[in-house]
Amino acid sequence: MKIAFPSRAYRPSSAAMLLALVLGCSSGDQPPLGRVRGKVTLDGQPLAGATIMFMPQQGRRSRAITNSDGSYELSYTRDTKGAVAGSHTVMITTADEDEPGTERLPARYHSGLELKEQVASGKNNIDFDLKSE
Repeated sequence: MKIAFPSRAYRPSSAAMLLALVLGCSSGDQPPLGRVRGKVTLDGQPLAGATIMFMPQQGRRSRAITNSDGSYELSYTRDTKGAVAGSHTVMITTADEDEPGTERLPARYHSGLELKEQVASGKNNIDFDLKSE
C-alpha cells in the first residue's frame, strides 16, 4: 500500500524530526543551576591548588580547583559550569590523596560542618577567607 501526501510542503523532513526529538529529550534532565565563581584565601593570601566542593542537599555536587591567585569556577559536569540552585555544604581541602599529610587547612573547612552557602540562579560570587587557626 502506498501512502500519498498532498504535497511536498506537508512532509516532515528527517532533520526537523531529529531536531524535535533532541529538543524534546534535553529539557528537564538538569536541575536549575547558578554560575559560581570566587576566590579562596588563607590568612589573606591566595590559596592555590585547593579543591572546593559544593554539595547540595539533593543532587550532584559541583567542584573546582583554585588557580594561582585563589580563583575558582565551579563545574557541575565536565561540560557544564555551575552548581544546583539552593543550599550547599562546602568543603575545601588541600590534601593530595597520593601524598598523606599534605593538608594545610584546619579540619573545620573540609569536615563539612562549618561552611554553608546559598546558590541562586544566575551569577554568584562567593569568596572564602579562611584562617589557619
